[in-house]
Amino acid sequence: MSEEAKKKSEKSEKKRKEKLENVERKISEAEYQELIKKIEELEALKDGMLRTAAEYANVKKRFEKEKSEFLKFANERLIQEFLPVLDHLDRALVHAKTHSDSKESILEGVQIIKKHMCDILKAHGLERLEVLEKPFDPHFHEALTALENLEKEDGTILEEIEGGYLFQGKLLRPSKVVVSKKPEQNDVDIKE
Repeated sequence: MSEEAKKKSEKSEKKRKEKLENVERKISEAEYQELIKKIEELEALKDGMLRTAAEYANVKKRFEKEKSEFLKFANERLIQEFLPVLDHLDRALVHAKTHSDSKESILEGVQIIKKHMCDILKAHGLERLEVLEKPFDPHFHEALTALENLEKEDGTILEEIEGGYLFQGKLLRPSKVVVSKKPEQNDVDIKE
């Protein structure tokens, strides 16, 4: 290497060292202690966040378990209320087998059992739709067929095939019904 190149290299090295010395700044003991304190605070915050996250996860798991248990046994009271209805049905069946000549008493017993069952369901928010002689409403009724009828308005419910129910005010099942319709004009002319 030439003498000139050596001097350039030494000059370049000297400038680099000066820059490093300017960049490297020694900190005082107080500044060092302050940095240590900040690091400890950050570690404490990190630890607190991790504990909070773990606690949240545990609460969430406990909530899910309680929710699952609640759903599992939510209808327990309702089922307990239906047990006497099952007992009544069992007694009615035994009575029907041993007293085949008392049709009226069996019918009366079944009606009592049905009323008991309806009372339980009503107490839990079930309501039967009253539909006979009412106008057809597609939100609450399902028309299975229409019968011609001169006496009733179009769309009047003539017969209920299957009962409809509301549960807590919400439609659970629509009533299946037969509705009236006016006879076509040609049919009326023929009959006259």
